[in-house]
Amino acid sequence: MMILRFRGGLGNQMFQYAFYRAAQQRGMDIQADITAYEFDKKRKFVLGDFPNVELDYIDREEFNQLFASYCNRGIIQKVINKVLPKTSIYFKELDDSPYDERNFGLKNKIVDGYFQNEQYFVFIRQLLLYELSFPKVKDHAFLSLCEKIKKDSRSVSIHIRRGDYLQLESFYGGICTENYYQNAVQYIEKTRGAANYYVLSDDIEWTKNHIKVEQAVYICSADYTQYEDWYDMYLMSLCHDNIIANSSFSWWGAWLNQHTDKMVIRPQQWNQNSKMEGLCCQGWILL
Repeated sequence: MMILRFRGGLGNQMFQYAFYRAAQQRGMDIQADITAYEFDKKRKFVLGDFPNVELDYIDREEFNQLFASYCNRGIIQKVINKVLPKTSIYFKELDDSPYDERNFGLKNKIVDGYFQNEQYFVFIRQLLLYELSFPKVKDHAFLSLCEKIKKDSRSVSIHIRRGDYLQLESFYGGICTENYYQNAVQYIEKTRGAANYYVLSDDIEWTKNHIKVEQAVYICSADYTQYEDWYDMYLMSLCHDNIIANSSFSWWGAWLNQHTDKMVIRPQQWNQNSKMEGLCCQGWILL
């Protein structure tokens, strides 16, 4: 049996879920561990709200003692090594994940990783499109915006990630610059013609002042009474085309976009260490 540890935000949860379901489709006995969210004060297990997600959860009590001292990956490693034989632990590289077929053959392992590579799960795309369907929207203002985008054949999402990236400047910074977004908009308009832009960000006020685009709607979470973490990703998935950030959240917004003739623009460099070639999907444009 494999136990897959879920952690991180929604985008990373989706990568882990995609690997989980791909492993099941290949006949693996795999269970999900979400105990990390008992200690994460910034994030919650958002996938638990998705109506079609299917997970076989490991019993919490089996892990409570093991991760009682949890606060970071380094401490987890030390605790695990004391409690379980080292041969039963396998840690996937966290920041750059080249496809490794052998990961589908792991047995009696606790696996900790993001599996950020489309090759792991592209063969179950249709299944994931169904199971990663978003929860029912209740906010009327948000529903109205969704309908507007669905009817807009020229809709293009622009996603700007700031938030925690400001503290990770040495790793994620200097990539999705103002020039990147300007060049992406120019590419869209040269290729597609004039477009209507839906701009989403976790720092919308900064974005309004620095990413200035004509025909743009700047989407603010404060405009909605029941705003949820997945709203922005859902809006990205509805747009005809996507300009994404170097963010797993942003990537899934584009991957879940079901327009067959969609144009997706992503940064050529994903972080300061890697281009993350496993996230370069067929037909996507790298700038």
